Amino acid sequence: MGGCAIWDNVIYLCGGYDRNAMTTYGHIWSGTIDPGNPDNITWAQREPLPFLTGYCGATAMDGNVYILGGFDESFRLGTRQFLVYQISILALLELALYPIAITRNHMVIARRGHNQVYGVAGDADGNYVEPNNYYYKIDDPMGINETKSPKAIADNTLAVYPSIGHGQFTISFSLPNAGQVTLDVYNALGNKVSTLYNGNTAEGTTVLTFSAGDLSTGIYFVRISTIGMQVTKKFVISQ
Repeated sequence: MGGCAIWDNVIYLCGGYDRNAMTTYGHIWSGTIDPGNPDNITWAQREPLPFLTGYCGATAMDGNVYILGGFDESFRLGTRQFLVYQISILALLELALYPIAITRNHMVIARRGHNQVYGVAGDADGNYVEPNNYYYKIDDPMGINETKSPKAIADNTLAVYPSIGHGQFTISFSLPNAGQVTLDVYNALGNKVSTLYNGNTAEGTTVLTFSAGDLSTGIYFVRISTIGMQVTKKFVISQ
C-alpha cells in the first residue's frame, strides 16, 4: 500500500502500509532489476520521507520520481505532500503542496514531453467515504523549465559547466549586441535565490564564475534576461 514507479531498470517503492504488522513506512526503497534475470531484484533502503506515508501515489519522469499524497495509519492523517526524488543525486525535495489532502491514491500519471503530472481521485481522510470527485494537473512540477524564448539566437546563448558538480560553477553567455543583462539563479520551486549579474554587457561572449557554497544539494536553474531574449539552463549541485 505504497506508491510505486519504475525508471530505467530500477523500481522505486515509496512508503507503504503493512496491514499484518499495522505499520506505516517512511522510506524510499529501490529495487535494481538484474537484466540477465528479471526475477532477481536487489533492494536497498534510500532516503527517508518527511512523514510516515502509506497509500501514496508515485510516478516517474525524466529521471525523477514524483510522490503525491499519503496517509499515516497511526494518526489517521492524510497529507498534501508533493515530493520529488531526484535519482541522479539521491536527493528528496518537497515541492509545492497539493491543493487538497489526498490518500488511497495510487493514480498519479506523468506526461512525458509535456512536463505534466496528473493526480486523480483518492479520498481526503482515508475512511473510504466521500471520495474526492477531483483531478488536478500540475504543469512544470519542478517549478521552472529550461526555456529559450523565440528570439533566443542559439542553444549556446547560455551555458553552465559543470552541469552537475559542487563548489564553483562557470557560466558563459553570448549576445549579438551590447545591452542590459540580468543573470539570476532559481531553485527547483521557482524561487530566485541569487542574482549573479545585473548591468550592461558588451557584444560577444561573457564568462562568469560563482560559488555554490551557500546552496544546498538539488536542481537549480540559471536564467539570463535581456531585451528581446530570455534563456534558462539547468544545473545540479551534488554532494
